[in-house]
Amino acid sequence: MKRIGTILLLVACGGSEPAVTNPKPQPSTTATPTATATATASATSTPQGTKDVPCDALAAERAAETQKLKTITESKDPLSHVQSMNDDVVGTFGKCIKTKSGGAWGVGVKELKEELHGVTAQLVAYHSDAKGTKTSFVLQGTVRTKDRAFQSHELDHVAFDSQQAFDFDGDGEDEYILIGHDQTKDGPRDPMAYIVEFKNNAVSMYPPAKDLPIFRVEDVDRDGRLDFVSYGPYRARVPARCNGAPAQVVGPAMLVHSLPNGTFSMTDDRSIAFAKQHCEKPGFTVARDDEKHVDDDQTFVNIACARLWGMSEGQAVSAVASSCSAIRGEAGCRDSALTACVYPAEMTAWARAKPPLTLK
Repeated sequence: MKRIGTILLLVACGGSEPAVTNPKPQPSTTATPTATATATASATSTPQGTKDVPCDALAAERAAETQKLKTITESKDPLSHVQSMNDDVVGTFGKCIKTKSGGAWGVGVKELKEELHGVTAQLVAYHSDAKGTKTSFVLQGTVRTKDRAFQSHELDHVAFDSQQAFDFDGDGEDEYILIGHDQTKDGPRDPMAYIVEFKNNAVSMYPPAKDLPIFRVEDVDRDGRLDFVSYGPYRARVPARCNGAPAQVVGPAMLVHSLPNGTFSMTDDRSIAFAKQHCEKPGFTVARDDEKHVDDDQTFVNIACARLWGMSEGQAVSAVASSCSAIRGEAGCRDSALTACVYPAEMTAWARAKPPLTLK
């Protein structure tokens, strides 16, 4: 994930990706997170009149920037107005995620600056212990330029989808999990995943999860530990077949398995079994429906699965070259184009990518 310290806010930071064609859901046997794993994962709301020391401390720490963000949201100035930011979105920066030690986690923004094309800010993870002692850590953002935005329109946005807490390493203090994405207009959906720890009175990235390609969090094997689901290197934005919008494609879901020692594995028996559920057989074929039209989403999955099943890079590149040829522009609107595999460049990139695991 490419990151810099400054991110941008312009229109909204909703948690969805409208108007982008997502691949058809793959068959999944993933489980809903258990009550054990999610006991500390929900945002805490304190009844009126009840004192909650860690949450109150986080609220006080974020109050000035939150008020400034609210002011910008309600502004009538089209150059600074965060037009589509609703209460739920603003609430992302006000949630308090309690930990089993009696502390709390939250995410916020600081150093808000109104720019010509929007508002810039830093994304910050905040921790408060049970006594209200606060610590913060600036999270690296994605690469955003001045005319880009936290969400400038439905094809170009940053959003945060999940905030949870879980004690991966068993030290008595929950780590903080913040999952989101950066969807760019002319590029793929880039995952934003932060696993942060509080240790030795300091907040920092949780080392075992530092370089994991995480897309979402769930307790896949129902063992009470939160796992992660990844698509590894298999994600891309592809041009429209005709004159529509680009499509978002991802490969087969893969498990980032949470281990009792606080580390993660994508290659243990659980991870292999999970991947096999999404890649049923080796080899590569162009997927087609009952009308012989190409199923692009499944075809991309097929080339990724071929590599996971051990097809060599050379074989995969050759298979794509013999099966696909680019058809762009008005030519892609012809009925005959629907029966052709038209994304050789994007599929070749997947064919060349190093598989994160090997099925056997």
